[in-house]
Amino acid sequence: EYNHIYVINGGLTISLSDGTVRLYGEEQAIQKEKVTENYFLKLYEEVPHEKESEPVSTNVYTDNFEEMWNESEYVVRIRLTDVVYDGPATATTTFYAEVLEQYNGNRINTDRSENNQILVALLKDSTAVSGEYIVGISGISKGDPDTLVFIQETRYSVYPVDDEILDRIREAKNGI
Repeated sequence: EYNHIYVINGGLTISLSDGTVRLYGEEQAIQKEKVTENYFLKLYEEVPHEKESEPVSTNVYTDNFEEMWNESEYVVRIRLTDVVYDGPATATTTFYAEVLEQYNGNRINTDRSENNQILVALLKDSTAVSGEYIVGISGISKGDPDTLVFIQETRYSVYPVDDEILDRIREAKNGI
């Protein structure tokens, strides 16, 4: 079982190892003993945070490969193995995922996880367990080489694996 981080509604995270709380990446001053789900749900409602101006599209297969390739910290091929969290009030579903191949970014070290997998939050209803996808992702704390928790980088960062997308990856790696 993953016990490193708890994500509430995408923007609010808590490190279960040290109790650090972040809202959209900014550390929050909260006493560790007050770390409960109800407290964070209340905090999320009270603290100003980015609000979406329009509903998130689940059409993640729109062709914007260049944006995904250029803006993502990592581009990887993954197989989704299990749903970890699929809350009714969130725009994402969090999965356990096997990293099958990595195309760019520093090496993701899955050896440190209990099941040699990562946690990845992807737009809700865009993927399914057992599916293989090419995804553009970033660590929950960008630039942290030890992270095992990732988020979809752009709205168009998920592609089902097929020959066309694999050709485009080869071209991008070769600078074509």
